[in-house]
Amino acid sequence: MERADGISGLVAQAGERLVGFVCWRMSAEEDEGLLAPQLCGSVVSRTVAYVLTLGVDQAWRRAGVASELLRRMKCLHCHGTSLLWLHVLDSNDTALRFYQRCGFAVARRESDFYLIGGRREDAYALCHFMNGGRPPLSCEWLLLAARRRFRALFWAKGAD
Repeated sequence: MERADGISGLVAQAGERLVGFVCWRMSAEEDEGLLAPQLCGSVVSRTVAYVLTLGVDQAWRRAGVASELLRRMKCLHCHGTSLLWLHVLDSNDTALRFYQRCGFAVARRESDFYLIGGRREDAYALCHFMNGGRPPLSCEWLLLAARRRFRALFWAKGAD
């Protein structure tokens, strides 16, 4: 489904039962500084998708429903998108691990992002770059990239 305001969604069903859903908003260049600036002559899309919510019925968790919803969202609806991004409560370790397995990386921590039960809670902004999109250069991004590269080299050598 897609609305005129750029919000789209997918649902997962088991028979008539709704077991999961994902909603996102497509926009041009509303990336909050998470996407590298256009370079001269660059043809990388500036379209980004912000994941508003992803939910799976408790009984269907760890059955691949959320992964499949994200996969379909990326393949069917975000083929020209250079960045998928979202926020996750900083204390939600399960969600952080899930999104990292799906190719997202922590871009930054945002203080007081959520208001839950009258309390302010911090969040992480997570990014998944696609179709030539890339992060802006910063010390934090360079350190994260170096750590991922080192880890990949280490694990590759350990597999031999």
